[in-house]
Amino acid sequence: MVYGDKFGIRLEKLDEIVAITRGYGLEIDTLHFHIGWGLQKSFEASLKEASRIAVECAVRIGTVVAINTGGGLGPRFREKDNPLTADVWAQAIAQHTKPHNLRIECEIGTYIAGPAGIIVSEVNTVEKRGEKLWGGINCGLNLYVFPAYYQIEPMLLRVREPLEEPTEEYSIGGFINEGIDVFARNRKLPTLKEEDLLVIFPTGSYGSSMSSNHCMRGDFTELLL
Repeated sequence: MVYGDKFGIRLEKLDEIVAITRGYGLEIDTLHFHIGWGLQKSFEASLKEASRIAVECAVRIGTVVAINTGGGLGPRFREKDNPLTADVWAQAIAQHTKPHNLRIECEIGTYIAGPAGIIVSEVNTVEKRGEKLWGGINCGLNLYVFPAYYQIEPMLLRVREPLEEPTEEYSIGGFINEGIDVFARNRKLPTLKEEDLLVIFPTGSYGSSMSSNHCMRGDFTELLL
């Protein structure tokens, strides 16, 4: 229920919180928990435990009719990802909520939108700096904050002969004047040339909805197909 004390309430405070709300004539009808973002299959046991605790709290309160499980479900953002599937997610939660007839509420925007978008960017710089080979592209964290904020590097595909074997190791930098504006580090890709198009995916979430005009580079075109 608590991560570093930034969110939520401590379990030992539950009775005190319930007493305060009732003192104001309020009724708690929903509990919310969130165990993280981009849940992998390895999180199944944690999800079951969080669901168990939430249901125990709901029973103690006595007026709860719904459990909000937050977000967490998402697509495969990286090649190494093994995301938790929706059916396993549902079973893990229902195991504890169903016997008490509790309604499930969830926030599945990333699960729906995440895999539904790509960014097509142009390579405008190929440069070797010391031992590192850099590819610069004409977009940055102003358009897609994900790699900078969450240190999760997206998958990349060169449009020209996309199935060609990767031969070089590149770091891919965005065009914003921030050291964190890096899309990939030491990523094996086919040889890049200036004016190559590079597909960044999946970028359907955390993209245009969080875009900005940072460095006055907020101009982009979004196409809905």
